[in-house]
Amino acid sequence: DRDCRRGLVCDGARGCVSSGDAGPIDAGLDGGGGALLVELVHVGTVTSTPAGVNCTNADFGPTPVDCPPATFTGSVLLTAVPDGAFGYTDVRWTGDCSTITPPGSCTVSSGGGRVRACFHDGSFTDCPP
Repeated sequence: DRDCRRGLVCDGARGCVSSGDAGPIDAGLDGGGGALLVELVHVGTVTSTPAGVNCTNADFGPTPVDCPPATFTGSVLLTAVPDGAFGYTDVRWTGDCSTITPPGSCTVSSGGGRVRACFHDGSFTDCPP
């Protein structure tokens, strides 16, 4: 795990890179296969159980940032933590979550898909459904 400065994301193999340089997460999942694409909007971190995703977005802008590649077998639990130091207190998950558990978890079944974690201040104005 690496701590990156504002405006950078941690791309496992390459370290800290600008948010536009981070590649998509391409997770081949057994039992249905397919890619899992995880995007972050605004400031916060998403991690996974099992381990494999540990992605931080430090960009305040509305442009989604793709997380670095990871590979999983079976279902994946994604946990989002907004960066309260910058006023973000909540997360809105959209996409292919099979289950969303407040305050910040999304389970993705073994079929893969695309999910987005949008961090916000409780108003949802920057996080359309």
